[in-house]
Amino acid sequence: MDNHNIQDNTKYSNLFSFVTKKQMLFMVLLIIFTIALFVFMGCVENTGTNTKGKNNDPNSIKAIRIDESNLQEIYTLDEKIQNDLSLIVEYNDNSFKTVTVTPDMISGFDSSTNGTIHIQISYNGKFTFFTVQIGTLISNMYFQYQTVTADLDNLSDIYNICYVDYYNGGFDFFPVTADMLEIPSEVGQHNITYTYKGYSASFDLNIGGYFSYGDFEYYYDPDSNYHLIINYIGNSTNIIIPSAINGVPVKHFQVNDLFKNHISNIEHLTIPLMGLAFTDLYNYSNSDLTGHKPHLIVTVTDSLDDYWIDFVNDSFIKELIITAEITPVDWISNQNSQISSIIIENNFTNASAFSYLINENTKYLKLPSNFDLNYFDSLTSYMQNLFIDISEMSVIANKEIFESAKGVIIPDNLYNAYIIAWENDSQYTELLIKASEFSMSDDSPVNDYT
Repeated sequence: MDNHNIQDNTKYSNLFSFVTKKQMLFMVLLIIFTIALFVFMGCVENTGTNTKGKNNDPNSIKAIRIDESNLQEIYTLDEKIQNDLSLIVEYNDNSFKTVTVTPDMISGFDSSTNGTIHIQISYNGKFTFFTVQIGTLISNMYFQYQTVTADLDNLSDIYNICYVDYYNGGFDFFPVTADMLEIPSEVGQHNITYTYKGYSASFDLNIGGYFSYGDFEYYYDPDSNYHLIINYIGNSTNIIIPSAINGVPVKHFQVNDLFKNHISNIEHLTIPLMGLAFTDLYNYSNSDLTGHKPHLIVTVTDSLDDYWIDFVNDSFIKELIITAEITPVDWISNQNSQISSIIIENNFTNASAFSYLINENTKYLKLPSNFDLNYFDSLTSYMQNLFIDISEMSVIANKEIFESAKGVIIPDNLYNAYIIAWENDSQYTELLIKASEFSMSDDSPVNDYT
């Protein structure tokens, strides 16, 4: 019996052991399944949050940025950060709100040392940054010499001193040499700009030297009052001298032997109103140029304040056209020259200069529509050989002005009005010539050019 009981106990023990192992395995699998289920449900829940959760909530923040409308970008040493900083908050529904920045939202601000600092602003988990300058920002930069002169042969010697002022009251200065600049290789006046730490300053650079332009060779002396000296090197019959070249005003017309030898072939010379225009021709007009045919026309253009031109003894010029405006500070003189035809095409408001413009050799004078005829008061001694062309004027002139003239050329449509206004006084009416009937007679200077 005892053996039987032992066998039964062993049988039940083995069965219990088997059942227990199955239960334990089941329990383990159940636990694993449960965990997997929770993980899966969590993933599903998270997925749902991404599509329907707070990131797409219209009230959730999309981005923030600093309001720059009143942003202080420069601080002095130890200055406190401005207390009216504002933050622009953008929401997912594209709406905006302005929020006042409080001290607890700010990090990175330190004004104890010079330099650039980056400041961070945080708000509800979002961040933005901006930059300010402490102390050393440049307030002004300039050069010691506003004008520097140089020659084409020594451009490498260009030198200036740059001064820098800072907002914190400090300053600095240092030399600026040619290798730090972009130097042009052209003669003339140039503006040179230098950049330092993002700031710029400039000065004028006058480069002198020889250069060619068209039919002329020039020498620009930046230290001279005459600026450009011009030597004619071509063979054109129509010469035009500009009023400025490379930004340099033409102030001195100096001719060379090529020009003097070529004078007899020149038909039209155009020059600006300039000082000392024909200085070097004075000594040649009565000797070397004696045989020059009288056909040269000179046109004076581009009035420049306080300049003068003098045609003394210029026997080779027969017609002078003045398109420049002659003001009270300009001067143009024609004393003792052989110029027989003068045409004024612009304002002439210098009575004294006009009195020196006409001489005994002047035969024809054409005036603009706005010319002041009272200027003739000083010309009575030169009127007897002069045809005065006022065909551009639309008003009836006083007859007494032309008492000594050889003839008065008037607009055709005013001829009868002149006869009436001048009271059929033959002493004066015989002077009247219709513009359309004025011919190139022996008395007309234009005949000299044909």
